[in-house]
Amino acid sequence: MNRYHPDHKALSASGLFAADWYLARYPDVAAAGIDPLTHYLQHGADEGRDPGPGFSTNGYRVRYHEELAISGLNPLLHYLQLGRADGCDASPLFKRNYRNMAGYLKYALLNPLVPAPFTGVEKECFALMDKVGEWLCRKQAEAQRPPLISVIMPVYNRAGVVGAAIQSVLNQSYRHFELIVVDDGSLDESVEVVRSFADTRIRLLEIAERKGVSFARNRGLSAARGELIAYLDSDNDWLPDYLGATAGAFQVLPDADAAYSGQYLYRGDAGEPFAVRFGCCNPSLLENNNYIDLNCLVHRRGILDAIGGGFREEMRRLEDWELILRIARRGTIYSVPVLQSRYHYAKVANTATATEDLGLARKQIAAHQVLLNGNDAGIDKPATKVVVFREQRRDAGDAGRHDGAPRSFPADDGISYVAALCPLAVNRGVSEADPGSDILLLAGGSTATPDAIRRLQACAHSNDAIAIVTPGQVLPGGNQLINAHIPYANADFPCDIALSRLYENILPLPLFHCGRLVELDAAPSGCVYIKRRAWDAFGGFAAGPEGFRGNIQKLCEFIVHVLKMKIIYSPEAVVHLPTT
Repeated sequence: MNRYHPDHKALSASGLFAADWYLARYPDVAAAGIDPLTHYLQHGADEGRDPGPGFSTNGYRVRYHEELAISGLNPLLHYLQLGRADGCDASPLFKRNYRNMAGYLKYALLNPLVPAPFTGVEKECFALMDKVGEWLCRKQAEAQRPPLISVIMPVYNRAGVVGAAIQSVLNQSYRHFELIVVDDGSLDESVEVVRSFADTRIRLLEIAERKGVSFARNRGLSAARGELIAYLDSDNDWLPDYLGATAGAFQVLPDADAAYSGQYLYRGDAGEPFAVRFGCCNPSLLENNNYIDLNCLVHRRGILDAIGGGFREEMRRLEDWELILRIARRGTIYSVPVLQSRYHYAKVANTATATEDLGLARKQIAAHQVLLNGNDAGIDKPATKVVVFREQRRDAGDAGRHDGAPRSFPADDGISYVAALCPLAVNRGVSEADPGSDILLLAGGSTATPDAIRRLQACAHSNDAIAIVTPGQVLPGGNQLINAHIPYANADFPCDIALSRLYENILPLPLFHCGRLVELDAAPSGCVYIKRRAWDAFGGFAAGPEGFRGNIQKLCEFIVHVLKMKIIYSPEAVVHLPTT
């Protein structure tokens, strides 16, 4: 775009576009060498990026999506030309208003990025994360047999930075490791730099001609002898307790197949981080937008056999995300709130971010998505009968129906389906169903994946304390309401919004979280699976203006406060919500 274009001039003069801030916040733009304002006009606004600290692109888009659709303007231009005069709100939808570590962990479940400058509360949380790391190091020291950790480092033309990365590994307080450096056909002095380190724990593997980072990492995996596998790129580094804290995490989490921690993010050679990235384990968000970096992930060697091997060598970008997705789907992965990893954007020029095709890589990721589509594998038929009530809106043919009568009871493998015009129809349908039937309420227009009801039932009956289970509830890509629920999500792609900043219904999370089950204090109304005994204790829905949503809210409060039972979110069951 011509920088003398009127839009360019208008935004430049507005005071709301901050070029230095934009480059610091979005290092991939700096790495690509694109003029920041041109990037915002051509790509950034559509991608939900903010032009500066005083304007929230996604906040404005969510609040005024209809006006934006009519005008055809990007959010900032609309605000300057129309919205500011009308008093439109350009602030972020959600502020970082947590007050302690428990609040930060809930925040990090939906928004893994905390940009600088850090508040006093955030600094206290990060200090506590350091204490967690120290404690994990002590737990590891108590282990009778410390595991060997194989660190795999691919290198291609990184003579200027690889030495610092290697030194950060050698500086680890945990000493039981091997460092496998795989040179992918470098044309500079990278190999000589690696050979300059006289440490027997370093093994250098050389590939004659460049094969790509996935091939190089797989070569390292084939040579690895460790029980645990870690990865460090040659332009990043670790703080001294990274391996010790990680080994300690596997000591206290014996069922973990993988664990990841947080990172300080730096731009180039800057001495201070521009953000911290740490997300509590959220498998559904992971399907939409990656927040786990390979440089802070460690996995057991054996999980590779279960997931079909290592890195996909046909992928030139996002190959790390693809591997992490396979681990998360087939294994148990924990988030560990520790900050001992440092990630450097734009420190070198030949990164995958700057050189490889993002669109192609994203299509390759989408081709393998499972969680958002459902999977019948290993799920039996319902052991308990289920009555599914699909919410229906009244039409002209229903004008005389005020008796709450359900429309039909077709059955399929122990599942009956009922079209419910009102809450009273649910009451009558339950009364006419088998006395042992559980109840599932499905919002109008929503579609459950083939395995969803079975998975909901399996979760509900896994523990007597569970009364309600709610599944993943997926909005289609392109729906701008996605970011109203999940600030970190990429709204161009489908996203589960059952865990949401709007709902504010997430109860405190465990310090180490595997993401499989999250306890809530209220269930989103898109889909609710209810155990029959909880329904019977509640006594059914009431007639009135509150409709289905209000009755579900009352039911949830009764379950939590009177029955003292649990409401659980399970991402393994999936329901797709309508577009509108």
